[in-house]
Order: sequence, then C-alpha cells, then structure tokens
Amino acid sequence: MKEGFSKDFTIAAALEEVDRVAQEIARVITEACDRDKAFRAAVCLTEACSNIIKHGYKSDSSKKLTIRVKASLDSVELTIEDSSEYFDPLDADSPDLSNAHNLQDGGMGILIIKKTARTISYERREGKNTLKLTF
Repeated sequence: MKEGFSKDFTIAAALEEVDRVAQEIARVITEACDRDKAFRAAVCLTEACSNIIKHGYKSDSSKKLTIRVKASLDSVELTIEDSSEYFDPLDADSPDLSNAHNLQDGGMGILIIKKTARTISYERREGKNTLKLTF
C-alpha cells in the first residue's frame, strides 16, 4: 500500500465494536507502514474508546463513536470523535505510580496513550470531543 490508506468508521459505543475496528485498523496500518505503529495505534485506540464508552457514555451502546485513520509509509494519524461531555485527556492527572495500590484508581489508559503516541491533540467543537493521535 504505497500511497497510504484513509478510512472513517462510525461504530456503536460497544467494546466488541472497538475490538473489531482496532483489529482492522491494525491490519491496514501493518500493510501501510509497520507492525510497531499498528500495535501502538491499536492499543491507544482501544484505551481511548474504552474510556469514552465507560466514562463518557456510561456504557450506553446506543451512542456512536467516529474513528478516522490515515496511514502512510511513515506516519499514522487516528482521530476519535464522540459527543459525550467535555473531557480533555491532556488535562488529566497522571496516576501515582509510586504505590501499586493506587493503580486501581484509574488514569492508566490516559498515561499509556500519552507515553505511546508521538503527538496528541484535543479539541471540543460543536458539542463533540475530538482526540487526534499520531504515531
């Protein structure tokens, strides 16, 4: 896939749908660039969408998520859009990693995304959260 790949997915806010799309995106990214970027993108996609479903949509599978992927030989861009309440993951506090008992309090998914993606941006516009990740 020399010229790259671009595709939009609109899915129900259900973990099964996230898993299905993450697998498809990982396959396409592997073909377009490499397995490392595919793995990192799939992990971040799963973490971000899981947080949106659990915390933003309160596990309401009637809600929708839009996922856009653009992959080329040297870069991958994932955009995740939802209509839950405002939440900027860049403002979230990192978990306290000094005590293993605190890890169950949350925040690990956002930390994984922050440490795994090359760049992260967030925007709230017209009632929608947009998270853009590059790898």
